[in-house]
Amino acid sequence: MHLKTEQLEKYFATSYALSARNISVGVFDKLDSTNSEARRYAATENRNDEVTRVFVALSQSAGRGRMGRSFFSPNSSGLYFTALFDASDMPPERMLCLTPAAAVAVVRVAGRLGVNGAKIKWVNDILIDGKKACGILAESFAVGDKRYAAVGIGINLFTESFPAELESIATSFFDGTVSESQRLTTLAETAELLATELFDLKKMIDAGDLSYMDEYRRASAVIGRPISYVKDGVEHFGYAIGVDDLGRLSVRERSGETSVLSGGEISLFLK
Repeated sequence: MHLKTEQLEKYFATSYALSARNISVGVFDKLDSTNSEARRYAATENRNDEVTRVFVALSQSAGRGRMGRSFFSPNSSGLYFTALFDASDMPPERMLCLTPAAAVAVVRVAGRLGVNGAKIKWVNDILIDGKKACGILAESFAVGDKRYAAVGIGINLFTESFPAELESIATSFFDGTVSESQRLTTLAETAELLATELFDLKKMIDAGDLSYMDEYRRASAVIGRPISYVKDGVEHFGYAIGVDDLGRLSVRERSGETSVLSGGEISLFLK
């Protein structure tokens, strides 16, 4: 086992915040995808649904984003994270809440880490200074008579070099001034904070308390901005005018009519 993996596992095993919530964290040197690992774990006979299981990888060979896209996941430069929840009793409409809840969790954690100005681009990106620093992929799936939700979060923590196609649109939480010795501690603290925030927000969703969406709206990079989106092969233009408690985006079309989007992708024209 890699030394970094051992150090992280020891950190998580001694975390009071995690143990108090019955959260168990598995750490891997490399995975194809933490969401895929969560699916594999859910399919095993030795899974324990009484424990919230979190998967953390130091790198991913096939990190996944929404709409079949890949997520750039170089070694030891980011947090590649999935929380697996038993969602058997979760109404389908509440599933929609997981992605905005995860976005709120990331914004909270960014603030705790001293990363200011994190904004949420609907539906699943976190921006720093207008560039993507984090992506979220929430998936639900069935195993027998059980249903699970895997909430995957990829954060560029220290990534300094991006592929050419990402250079102008991607960034990281931290620049190159974070020392190598501090990076592992920062990664551990980020994962711990993210796991606890996400767990607590999931509890709020289960209780029907969606008040965290006020934080979402305050952190929105979209509300009040001109946007475009494609529906049925036709590009539409309008203004984002609000996000409801289920995370659906209201758009005032150029025609004056209002459309409500529950998924898909928008292009944002930043001012």
